[in-house]
Amino acid sequence: MGFLKFGKRSGGATAEADPIRQVTDTTELFDALGEGPAVIYKHSNRCGTAFRALKEVRNFASAHPEVPVFMIDVVRDRPVSNHVAQHFDVWHESPQALVIRDDRLIWDGSHLQVTAGALERALG
Repeated sequence: MGFLKFGKRSGGATAEADPIRQVTDTTELFDALGEGPAVIYKHSNRCGTAFRALKEVRNFASAHPEVPVFMIDVVRDRPVSNHVAQHFDVWHESPQALVIRDDRLIWDGSHLQVTAGALERALG
């Protein structure tokens, strides 16, 4: 399976309600990126800053359902994360967000740079 829903467990939200698709397979990710804009978010469950960034990415994804948002668990799916870093010629960081359009990187940011506002500006 290439995509998993990454849902909240509290507050009655279900995995189906989460606008972020967790990626576990590189081929399916690149097939799903298509030609329009998309966001790839690289997350680590071992990092407190990543949980803040995840909240920001989730806020962006909820406000912009027309933009696919994909998440990579950098610990569990490190080969996928490494492939993305190599393909888009970026240094691996976590948390990290990449904005992609037409298979080209148009913006990337890490740590405290990963905000809903930054993603919106990048897609401007």
